[in-house]
Amino acid sequence: MQKTPVTQRGLLPNSLNDFIEIDTEEPSTPSTPIGTYSVQYTFSQDRQAKVRFYRMCTSEQTLTGFRRCTYGQSDKEIWGISHKDPPALFCVYPRSIIESSPCKLRIKERVGKGGYGTVFRASDGGNDVILKTMLRTPSRSTEEVARKEYDFGMKLKHPNIVRMRGSFDTETDHCLIMDVVDGCNLFDHLEKNSFGHFPESKVKKMFKGLARGLEHSHRQGIAHLDIKPENVMVGKADHLTLIDFGLAAETLGLCHQFKGSADYASPEVWRNMPFEPACSDVWSLGIVLHILLTGCLPFDPSEVMDMRVRPDLYWPEFVDVSDDAKELVQWMLELKPLARPTMKEVLNHRWLKRTLSTIVKRRWSLGRVECTDRS
Repeated sequence: MQKTPVTQRGLLPNSLNDFIEIDTEEPSTPSTPIGTYSVQYTFSQDRQAKVRFYRMCTSEQTLTGFRRCTYGQSDKEIWGISHKDPPALFCVYPRSIIESSPCKLRIKERVGKGGYGTVFRASDGGNDVILKTMLRTPSRSTEEVARKEYDFGMKLKHPNIVRMRGSFDTETDHCLIMDVVDGCNLFDHLEKNSFGHFPESKVKKMFKGLARGLEHSHRQGIAHLDIKPENVMVGKADHLTLIDFGLAAETLGLCHQFKGSADYASPEVWRNMPFEPACSDVWSLGIVLHILLTGCLPFDPSEVMDMRVRPDLYWPEFVDVSDDAKELVQWMLELKPLARPTMKEVLNHRWLKRTLSTIVKRRWSLGRVECTDRS
């Protein structure tokens, strides 16, 4: 079986060139502004902002260099562009958010962008917070998404789940305020490790915290439905925090629409059939666990949609994964949703219950002395 690499979906563009068109107007005569770049970037179908800036030439710079930074503002937007080549947009946010914020937020930087909104790091005058903005639509679809994410977030109080702090609306956006989770997301953490595998003892510690957070969420009647490395933050001492409940749904009842990301979506989601939200979460978390143990996906995601019989999971020969860990992954990736474990059963699995000291004692005792597990 061929190794399937892990890829990131929905990357934040690194430069304007990644998501806009730049038209160059050559100057009619040689002058200090050697070229004018007319730049247009689109917020949505009905919101646009235009920026015009100049590439400068001085005795201290080459023609590919830019001088300092440019800031600008319009009736609706405030923006900043770093003068690099290619130029990098480092801050864009609606003016109305600042004017309507109950705590007078000061935007510091944009840190992410997803299907439903844009995420900024901001300051409320004392502490840094995360600000998630969702553009209001005539259909009020984002209003429902924002309301549900806020309601779910206020119900979830757990050290492995991002903390919701508040919300407010502007004329153009629905806004959510959350705690900052320092560190990087799990995808970036894996990328720094060149997608190699981690020691199993480290994986067990990381995964146990993430599983506890999801078990708490399910106990509160909330399924995440978009579990993937990009939605998991890695903090100090490898502490994992689950973020972005924008696609979450109640665990009672069936879901009737595709939710999640392709590489981590369960077979029942791919079939576009009503599905059990909590069971789908367990599948996605099983994919993440396999990635932590091996650095790769358990099978080609393209096989999942038409999956009738689950293919053998890919276990690289160079990775030493214990039988207990393999058993848990295989259980979480059962084809039939109701055959998968609940999150409580995941946490009670012997792989998470047994520690290295217990295993050593059992081997030394040769079965003659009963050992107590310490997790």
